[in-house]
Amino acid sequence: MYALITNYGNDSLALMQWAHHAQLLNLTCLSVNTGWAAQGWQARVDKGALWAKQAGFEAIHLQTRLPFAELMRDKGQFPSTQFQWCAGILKGLPLLEWLDDHDPQCLATVIVAARRAASQRWYDLPEWQEDSEQYGGRKVWCPLYLHTTAMRDDLVRGTGFEVLTHRSLECDPCVNSNRADLLRLVPNDIEKTATLEHQLQTHLFTQPIEMAITQAQVQGQRRSLGAASNLFDMGCGAIYGCGL
Repeated sequence: MYALITNYGNDSLALMQWAHHAQLLNLTCLSVNTGWAAQGWQARVDKGALWAKQAGFEAIHLQTRLPFAELMRDKGQFPSTQFQWCAGILKGLPLLEWLDDHDPQCLATVIVAARRAASQRWYDLPEWQEDSEQYGGRKVWCPLYLHTTAMRDDLVRGTGFEVLTHRSLECDPCVNSNRADLLRLVPNDIEKTATLEHQLQTHLFTQPIEMAITQAQVQGQRRSLGAASNLFDMGCGAIYGCGL
C-alpha cells in the first residue's frame, strides 16, 4: 500500500503524475483540509482529486481535528518561524490517524514530494527514510528527490494543470509567507487574518497583516520579489507535504 501526501500544489501534482507513469498500485492520495486555505483553493483540490481517481488512485480529503483559526484560539497564539508547531497538529495528526486505521501493521510506504532542488535545506535529502517517526515508524519515499524544477514542471503539465507561480495555498497566509505571497493575498484572506489577529491580540507576522502587506509593496518596488526556490528554506512541515 502507498499513501501519497498531496495538497495539489506543483510538487505533489508532479508526484502524482510520476506515480501514474510508474503504474503504482494500491495508492491513496491523502490531503488535509486545514481550515485556512486561500479563497478558491478548494476548487483545485476537487479538480485534483478527480484527476487522481481518473488515474486509478483513491483520493481522500481528511479533516483536521481543529481548523486553523480554532487551533490558534485554543493555543492563544500563532506559530512562528522558530516554533512551527502547526503542521504536526493540523496535518500530521489526521494523516497518522488515517494510516493507523488503514495500516495498523505499519506496512504502507508514505510518498512525499520533497526534492533536493526545492531548498538548500534538502541538499542531501535521501530517497528513502526507514522507520519515520513522523509517520509512526513507516517507510517514507521521496522518488522526486533528484528532480529539477524543470522536470517537475514537465510532470505538472502532463496532468493538464497549470504550473503555479507559488506554493500550495492549503494554508494561506502562512507564517513562512514571503513578499510575493503577501502581495497576491486577496481581500477575503486578508480579512480573515486581520479578524483572527484581533481576536488573539497578536499578529501572524511581526506586525498587523495590513502593515505587513504595505511593507511588502514598498519592498517590492525597491527590488525583485523572493524567488520560488527559497520557499522552503525557512522550514515548516515539509515532511507532511506543507506547501508542496
